Amino acid sequence: MIPFFKKKKSNNKVNSELSEDKESLPEESVQEDLETDDHVETTLSLAESWKDTVSNEQKYVLSFKQSTLPPLKENQLSINGENIRLQSEGIIVNGFIRNTLSQPLQLKQIPLVVKVAGGAIAARKTFDLTEIGELPPQAARPWTFLFENQYIDFKHVHFKEWELAFEIPQQKQEMKLELTPEWEQSLTEQGKQALINTLQKLPKINAGEFNISGVQLQTDEQGNMNVLTFLRNGTEQDVTIHQIPLVLVDATGEDVAIGVFNTEGLMIRSNTCKPWRFVFPKAVIKKENPDLTKWIIKTPDSAKVETKQ
Repeated sequence: MIPFFKKKKSNNKVNSELSEDKESLPEESVQEDLETDDHVETTLSLAESWKDTVSNEQKYVLSFKQSTLPPLKENQLSINGENIRLQSEGIIVNGFIRNTLSQPLQLKQIPLVVKVAGGAIAARKTFDLTEIGELPPQAARPWTFLFENQYIDFKHVHFKEWELAFEIPQQKQEMKLELTPEWEQSLTEQGKQALINTLQKLPKINAGEFNISGVQLQTDEQGNMNVLTFLRNGTEQDVTIHQIPLVLVDATGEDVAIGVFNTEGLMIRSNTCKPWRFVFPKAVIKKENPDLTKWIIKTPDSAKVETKQ
């Protein structure tokens, strides 16, 4: 029988939650984050290469194990190790990758580490995870990770307490503002600088995170709500958004407006921020006299954002 080692209860994740924004361009109402304790449940999702090899009994066990993992909030990518063993070919870790973002993810080159008690790194390797396939929203996908001997620091191989974790770069270069040609032509130098200043005041996002932040909200004479957002891509890949559902939430936590927006293949390059305006027509505004002293713009729960990476 293969020995298994006790796992440290941990939850390594990349947050993609909306950030608080207490600054704005002049004479505009400002977004602030609304605190929430809501957790998102994930369901078992098997890679294509696993579907014909996993029995119904094994599916039941995997489904139960993923249901006992530490809870996640929406807009997070998480990895959890379930068991670990040392064999002649290296360290083998069975675990789950979980996605509570509102869009499917196609993972590629992902650096992972095995940490042991005290924070020491027992193994480090960059995995090509394209074989895992597209990871659906609100899904937990089991996978087996092999750290071959050349990736192991054997003086730290003790697994009384351990965790499988994403290796997040400690430092990341400053995110750049990138404008579409239409915005580039229509904005004055003063307007461009105002956008740059607002971007610099936003809370930093984590490496690997894609973030939507609302920075301005205006209501026009016809009753339409015009929201200026910053789409920030902290991942290592360019992301193209074709369609995105959004909900505007006021200070009471109630939905003010919900809409689905076609963005005509809007590309946000890696490590850049692109400003974009979304207009909620009066017809989709659900709440009269909303409290906009605090507000957020976000994707609705379980919504699918049409993207291409």
